[in-house]
Amino acid sequence: MNKKRNNTYGFTLVELLISATLLVITLSLGMTGFIYFLRSTGQGNVQNELDIDIQTSMERIKYDIRLSSLDRMFYYPAGVGPFNAISFPIARDNDGDGAIELDANTNIIWDATYIYHQWSGSPNELRLTIFEPRDNNLTDTQRQEQLDSVVSTGDGTSTHNGANSSTIVVFANLFDWSISPNGAIYDGYAPTPQRDQAVSLGSIVLDNRTHNLTFKVIGKNSASSGYKIGLDTISASPCYGTREAEAQLPAISESGASAISEDMTTQGSWSGNYQLKFPATATNQYFTIALENDRWEETNFRGTKSVLDDTKVFFNQTTSPKDFVVSLNGATYPDALTWTASEQTGDTNGIFANTTELAGCAVRVLIRGENMLSGGWINYNGQTCSVLFRAGNFAGLDIIAAYFAEAADQENPTMDINPSTQILIFNSTNTISISGPWKSIPSLYIEKEKSYIVSFLVTPDTNKANARKYTELTAPDMKNSYIIPLSSTPTTGDLTTAIWSSRSDVISTNSLYAVSALWSYYPTNGQFISQIIDTKQSSPNYTDISWNSTIPSDASLTMKIRTGNNKNLSDAQPWTNITAMTSAGNITPGNKRYFQFLANLTPSAHGYYTPLLKDVTVRWSGVERYVDIGGIFTKGPDHGVFKIQVDGKDIKTGVRIDLEIFKTARGNAGENKKIISSLSSEITPRNTGL
Repeated sequence: MNKKRNNTYGFTLVELLISATLLVITLSLGMTGFIYFLRSTGQGNVQNELDIDIQTSMERIKYDIRLSSLDRMFYYPAGVGPFNAISFPIARDNDGDGAIELDANTNIIWDATYIYHQWSGSPNELRLTIFEPRDNNLTDTQRQEQLDSVVSTGDGTSTHNGANSSTIVVFANLFDWSISPNGAIYDGYAPTPQRDQAVSLGSIVLDNRTHNLTFKVIGKNSASSGYKIGLDTISASPCYGTREAEAQLPAISESGASAISEDMTTQGSWSGNYQLKFPATATNQYFTIALENDRWEETNFRGTKSVLDDTKVFFNQTTSPKDFVVSLNGATYPDALTWTASEQTGDTNGIFANTTELAGCAVRVLIRGENMLSGGWINYNGQTCSVLFRAGNFAGLDIIAAYFAEAADQENPTMDINPSTQILIFNSTNTISISGPWKSIPSLYIEKEKSYIVSFLVTPDTNKANARKYTELTAPDMKNSYIIPLSSTPTTGDLTTAIWSSRSDVISTNSLYAVSALWSYYPTNGQFISQIIDTKQSSPNYTDISWNSTIPSDASLTMKIRTGNNKNLSDAQPWTNITAMTSAGNITPGNKRYFQFLANLTPSAHGYYTPLLKDVTVRWSGVERYVDIGGIFTKGPDHGVFKIQVDGKDIKTGVRIDLEIFKTARGNAGENKKIISSLSSEITPRNTGL
């Protein structure tokens, strides 16, 4: 008999025990992961919290400091830093016009004093104490006392202007911070010598006195082979005048080396062709120069809009040291050529004229000046002018008489003269025999803008009628000579007759006969007028003017100065109303913002030698103000890193804030972990010096 089997299923005790064990393990692992997740999330939240606090706080500090001024900042503790508290003024736009408020002298009106400081507690606090309105009458000593009190007491109630103080907590947490004013540091290294233009190393307040400007080596670039300092120009003047660095020597003190003036004419375009070089060999070597507040130094005479009237500026290689100078602009003794036939015609050699070309002829030679068509061949204005005649080599040239006069038409080629200007070249009617080059010796004055005519009568003797002949090549159709031929039997009277253009017998030719050159010496006087200089003061107190010059015997150099309140000096006195100074000294030109000087140069007797003006300095009392320090510096493969100090104080270029916030949070292994958020920022106050 078959029996039906029932199939039943279930868990044995062993299976249940195993399942329970697995469940416990799974739950344990899940809880551990969950706890790990919670702890990780907590640390992340702490990090996020710190990051937000530090970003928000730093942005607030940066915003406030940017509205302030470096020259009005105070630090705690007083000394060289780094610091942990800072005091500075704040200015606001009170009338809503988009600009901060200024007083009648265009200075900022400071509304409040902000002091950021640290208060130690549980936790620490970054506090901001505000004094509003600010007491702008506090002295520097009182301002430092105010800061010291706020740091020590935690608020401003116990110090100057305490009744107007309030304190807020920027954030509360464990933190460290430091405040470091940035100094003026310059790395002079470059693989090849070169000029670094428009260097700005910061600013500092200069009051009305002479200050000491120190350049100190603090190290060198790893690629540099030395520690030298090279300075082309220095900008350290409230009127923004650029000063030649080498002109500030000698140094008033130096250590380790001697600052010298180095000739850079073979190196490139150094201003004035010199630089100040300090050949330092190690760190901590320095030199100090005097910085006078304020003055204008004119050493190169190349300012825009300066005026040269019969003067020139050039680099004089004969002076010791070589220097840019102002001199009269003229031909130099003794080879004082101001015009040559070869330059006017383009014929550099010329030929000997046929002896029959000029025999018995009256000749007029046109010398074309600046205002004449195809002119501009007279190079200088000058006195003691003389005419150089040139005969042929194989026969002489006899001239019966000769005259010199201005051309009647100063714009178009002409054979007519202005009779009122005529002068007899030989001072007699006797025949002058020329057997080569021969120079007349009258005392004439010529101007390069004008054109002139030399008239002369040649002997009819063909053996004595040989002259140098130049053919016009520059402008072939231009007429250079006009001839009354022998057939018309000209006389000395024809030479003095003003009008030749009405005659039908005159022969016009592009050849230029006999007259080879004009000689002249320096003009009777010349002027250099400086550009208009802005003192940046509404009412400057001018004190003196000085200059360096070389003046030959019988020559002279005088100076004038004028002032005005209009930047084009339209309100200034005319130069003719101003008394000339014959030597340096005190000046009282009027207390007006803009000034200009005029140097008048007069040569020695007969115009042989010129004065040389080497430099001019105008001084006035500088006002206390913030001044930018910089210039054009030299870089090179053997140059070092240096810093600049004024009166022993570092020049400040900005403020560096280093802020670190930290907090303890439980780690995954049960240990305490320090969570850190740090941030650094370089801040440049925008209202410095205002």
